[in-house]
Parts: sequence; C-alpha cells; structure tokens
Amino acid sequence: RRRLYAAFIILGLGLALITYFPAERLVSTAGYSWIALFYSSLILLTLANPGKVERLVFGSPLLVGLGRYAYSIYLFHYPILGLCHFAIRRAAPSVQDWQSLWVTIIALAITIACAALSWRYLEGPLIRRAHKKFSYRTS
Repeated sequence: RRRLYAAFIILGLGLALITYFPAERLVSTAGYSWIALFYSSLILLTLANPGKVERLVFGSPLLVGLGRYAYSIYLFHYPILGLCHFAIRRAAPSVQDWQSLWVTIIALAITIACAALSWRYLEGPLIRRAHKKFSYRTS
C-alpha cells in the first residue's frame, strides 16, 4: 500500500508538470502513458484494499451520482458546450472572462440535466429490462 501511494504521488507530480508545462512532443509520446499510469494507480488505490480516505472520497454521494450519468455526460458535454458558447457569445468554447465562465457553467448544468433525463427515461429502463430478461450469477 505504501508503494502504491508513493507511485501515485510521483505520477501525480509528473502529471502536474505535464499539465502546467505542456511540451507537445513529450505529451504525444510518453505523456499519454504517464497519464494512463497515474489513473491506473488511482484505480488500484480505490479498488485494491481501499483505505478510509478512498472510501470517503470515492464513496461520496456526489461522485456516485455523477458516475451514474458519466457516459451521457461524456457524450453530451462537447456539443452542448459548443452550442451554448455559439448561441450566447458567437464564439468557440473557451474561458477567457467572466461571461465565458458563466456560459461554461450554464453548459455544465444543461449537460447534467440532459444526462439525468437520459438516465431516467432511456438508460435506466433499458438496464432494468436487461436485468429482468437475463440472469446474472456472481462467483
């Protein structure tokens, strides 16, 4: 567990360096592998014998709720962000001032609302139907 925490911290520091000092060539070669290793260590920390901190953070109702909508958020976020910025600012999505920040926050709210509706009326019913039709056994 100590070694995993050490790897997580080292990989996190490297990720911070990549984020704040992006070198195009570095990111396109070793950067993506570094990012994958960082998130792999995070997953291992949360799944393999999670400690009190991991259970507290990753078991929070907010993250669990967002996890339910994650795929829809992934699908909807960019088109909604682009539409909001174009409709309100007549510009591409970017945060440059307070107005653009508010447009981005509005787009986030719309995205989460669309994801919640998708879960309630599409994804949730499809999953419930699949669970009724197919039986699953745990080992």
